[in-house]
Amino acid sequence: DVASEYVLFKDGQEYTGEVSIDLFKKNFSVGKNSLNVKLPKESKHLKQKLRRKIKKYRKNGKNGDDIWLNYIDASDYGRNQGREIYNDFFVNVLGRFFIYPNRGGYYYDYYDEKPSRDPDMNKLTGYMLNGLPHGTWVAYDQYNRKMLEVPFENGEAHGQLKAYDYAYPKDKSRAYWEEDFLKDSLPVKKVHYLANTLDYKNGMRNGKAKYYTWYQTIWKEESFKDDMQDGLAVERNKLAITKSNYKNDMLDGYVQTYLTLPKKDSILLFDLNFQDGRLQGESKSYHLNGNLSKRGFFLDGEPIEDYEAFDSLGFKYHYVKFKYSFPVEEKIWEENQLSVRYLFDWQDSIYFEPSDITTSQSLENILYKMGFGTDYLRRPYYGRPSLVDKKGIKYKLTKYYPNDTIARDGMLDAGKKTGCWKYYDYDGELLYEVDYRDSIISLNDSIRYKSKGILTDFDIDGNVLHQSHIIEKFEKYDCSHTDHYEIRQLFTIWESHDSLGRMNGYVRNYYDNGVLQNEGEMKDGLPTGPWKFYDPYGKLNQYGMYVLGKRDGRWLSGDLSKTKYLGDICLNPNLPDLEKEIKYRENLIDITITNYKLGRSLNKQYYDVNMNHFQEVDEEVVE
Repeated sequence: DVASEYVLFKDGQEYTGEVSIDLFKKNFSVGKNSLNVKLPKESKHLKQKLRRKIKKYRKNGKNGDDIWLNYIDASDYGRNQGREIYNDFFVNVLGRFFIYPNRGGYYYDYYDEKPSRDPDMNKLTGYMLNGLPHGTWVAYDQYNRKMLEVPFENGEAHGQLKAYDYAYPKDKSRAYWEEDFLKDSLPVKKVHYLANTLDYKNGMRNGKAKYYTWYQTIWKEESFKDDMQDGLAVERNKLAITKSNYKNDMLDGYVQTYLTLPKKDSILLFDLNFQDGRLQGESKSYHLNGNLSKRGFFLDGEPIEDYEAFDSLGFKYHYVKFKYSFPVEEKIWEENQLSVRYLFDWQDSIYFEPSDITTSQSLENILYKMGFGTDYLRRPYYGRPSLVDKKGIKYKLTKYYPNDTIARDGMLDAGKKTGCWKYYDYDGELLYEVDYRDSIISLNDSIRYKSKGILTDFDIDGNVLHQSHIIEKFEKYDCSHTDHYEIRQLFTIWESHDSLGRMNGYVRNYYDNGVLQNEGEMKDGLPTGPWKFYDPYGKLNQYGMYVLGKRDGRWLSGDLSKTKYLGDICLNPNLPDLEKEIKYRENLIDITITNYKLGRSLNKQYYDVNMNHFQEVDEEVVE
């Protein structure tokens, strides 16, 4: 390709003269004194008409070897042939400039007879000297407005390229993108304007590239040397300005972004360090109050040493440690909630997401207030996100209470708890252990249970109180972290002599925080009769009957206390008017009725009531 040279011939001679090309017209012609080409639009009627014209042309003794007629005479005439003519000429002869004009290139809807409101490249004019483009070539849209000007000298772009565009007022018929708002104010009426300029020398980009708003202020500048971006690049919008440095077409040096809010001083948001297009050395981001938000160290684009994240008050909530550019440890702290520590094997080649360095809660909040990021801020909140992709690997997890004592500790394999897990109370005393393993246990030939593992309970002195199979295990998301709390039902297989009747008696099971989880009668180690289940805040949310340790009959689940447990909702704590949103959702009542037959679900019925719209009606007095 580098050594190739394309030259336009006419009648066997290198063509010199004017050229005019009209796209998607309903006729076809080649001028005598100049090259005038009109490429037809696909149409069954036009196709038949052109074939009749070619047939008549050949009957007059002409062989039809003209390249344009050969294209039209192809068996699959239509947009493909038009595209081939277009691409061959514009790619090979004009050097792709008109393949990708300001509106994105060869763009046309062959099946839409109505003219598009958005501009298309509709006509080209220019001059050829000895078969090569020379002088200024101009592309026009369907409104006969300039869309692109490219100066040529002996077949190569030489001079200043100019691209044009339209700016539109805000209305219901056009998409309204945040980028448009940040870049420009909107005009009162449609405006055709110079969108960008780019300097060329001997076919290569050399000099400045400038991008303009519709009112002709510069919002972006770049520099090029021998067709590669080189030097300072600056991009501006209503809120921010970013300065970057390039060398040999790659980021090299610091990339800094400053936020400027109305009537306030500029704030440094990002200070990123690049070398040869990759992050190198220390990079930082900042909160709006100037406090450090994120800090990381990189070598050839790969993370090394420590990565840290801080909230706007300076509290560190995220830490990742690396070995050979792969994470081996991650810690996540939740404000006044459980925190987590993960341990990995670097040989698993776990992925780490370094782009997180340019995010911060304070920036998200200000963008929300200005009308941006609504969907992001209203997404369900599942705690601070992990930056390490743990899918499909085995790793150790340790959870901590706010006082930094261990809450639970164990291994996960592909996201599933495995092996021995230990659970502790707030003061660090061992509560119980669970050996997670799937198995089948039989009561008789017809009654079987799927055991999720064996739970061993201890007293304060470490003595075993009882051992039980976990025959039911429901995992509910805890909004304070990316783990689940468990709701269990047990089949007790052994108890000590001084236990409180876990084999036969009324039993209460508790969450790790001491809140009652469920209660009911046990017979021969199995739950029997009516049982009640509660959420971690002590509110009733399930009620039903057990027969031989199996759910049986009609079970109610949902907001049985008439107050929703908001941990199941997972609201983003960054939401404005959070308390108002909580009160509203607390009055949404959802109840499910499930009918069971010895543990097998037969059917379900769902009911939901919005108590926010409930109004008491005065009783009418009837005489």
